[in-house]
Amino acid sequence: MQNKISFVLESLGLIGLIYGYTKKNRNIMLISALVLWFGGSLNDFVKGFIDGMHAH
Repeated sequence: MQNKISFVLESLGLIGLIYGYTKKNRNIMLISALVLWFGGSLNDFVKGFIDGMHAH
């Protein structure tokens, strides 16, 4: 399930970056870059969170 969400976020981020670049809209590019970054690190974030919860 996490892989699907991560893939969707990465796809939306990439599409948003392309759209923002063609429209010369920096705000769309910024939000898309953040979505792309979060989508790429989602699996590591969730794994680290779960490991931290089990550590206590």
